[in-house]
Amino acid sequence: MSEMMTFPDTWEEFEKSYGFTDNEEVYTNGARLIPSFRVKQWLDHLPSVQPKERCVVNITLNEEDIERIVAEQVEEIKELLPQKGEWICQADDDIWNCSECDYEIDGTGCIDPLEYLKTYKFCPNCGSYNGGDSDD
Repeated sequence: MSEMMTFPDTWEEFEKSYGFTDNEEVYTNGARLIPSFRVKQWLDHLPSVQPKERCVVNITLNEEDIERIVAEQVEEIKELLPQKGEWICQADDDIWNCSECDYEIDGTGCIDPLEYLKTYKFCPNCGSYNGGDSDD
């Protein structure tokens, strides 16, 4: 009867036990090597990972509960958003300024300056949300 091989439980111990160095550095720059058949044996030796049991819970919510939960989540999301600002155009020169930090965007020469500003929903300087209503 053949003996059963035993392997270390951790990769570090396995590498230390079965790895070797190409001393002549013919094929490597001195990196440690491990024979691939040993790696396969070690992987077969490891206990398979059992998936966690799934737990299914059915919850029935009425309209009021759903509205309350959604409202709470909306408030949490609003708190995560940067402060609300807006782009302000001084006169008709197509120069737009952030209402929070006065950062300037030059929309001169754009066919539609308002379309151009839609690419700047957040001020690149202070991060305030300047993209219109946050309810969109």
